[in-house]
Formats: sequence, C-alpha cells, structure tokens
Amino acid sequence: MPVTLEIDEELYSRLAQAAAREGKDVQAYVGEIIHVQLRDVERMHQVMSALDEIAGPDDDG
Repeated sequence: MPVTLEIDEELYSRLAQAAAREGKDVQAYVGEIIHVQLRDVERMHQVMSALDEIAGPDDDG
C-alpha cells in the first residue's frame, strides 16, 4: 500500500546524498530504510513478548 511522506529539504538532501553513494534511487533508498526500521520494531515486539513470558503473570492486579 503506497504511502506519501513529506520530507523537509535538508533531510531529502541528506537522503539523496546517501542514496547516490550507494547508487540507488532516493525513493528506493527511503523504502529500504523504512523496511529495515519496521523489521526492527517487529523484532523488539518479539523480544518484549518473550520477556513478558519469562517474567510470568503480573501479581499487581
């Protein structure tokens, strides 16, 4: 599902420079960054779930 992002000029310039260094299109580069970040968030949710499971039931309530 395509999503439109608004990126300020300074950040876009930095992204364009980084993308150029890697020989990539800016849109593709931004998409890769977002994909990596989402994957990291999913991993952290898995870690938190595992820690909750290890901790056991909450006795506060």
